[in-house]
Amino acid sequence: MRVVATVISVIFHPLLLTTYLVLLLGTLFPALLMIAPQYLRVMIAFIFCFTFLLPVVNLIMFRMFGTISSYTLADRKERIVPFMAIALIYLVTAFLFFQAPVFIQL
Repeated sequence: MRVVATVISVIFHPLLLTTYLVLLLGTLFPALLMIAPQYLRVMIAFIFCFTFLLPVVNLIMFRMFGTISSYTLADRKERIVPFMAIALIYLVTAFLFFQAPVFIQL
């Protein structure tokens, strides 16, 4: 039972939810994304890199430099810097999408 709970926790990790949402919207409602269909994979890869990989690498670096003591972020005071960094990454990602080149848009 614990293995199932761990698998579900990994699959539905909060950092992955943005990628899942874009994948779902791109598959079911592509007009909502306002992107040419041939660029959907590129967009999903971009979203995955900026909303999952970059924050994970950021957390690894925080751990290496001693800013956080564990990846669980159990201490409330340790959460502030990583959450602010991840929020900044998400803001930059949103800005990049609002400034998307014309050839990617419909």
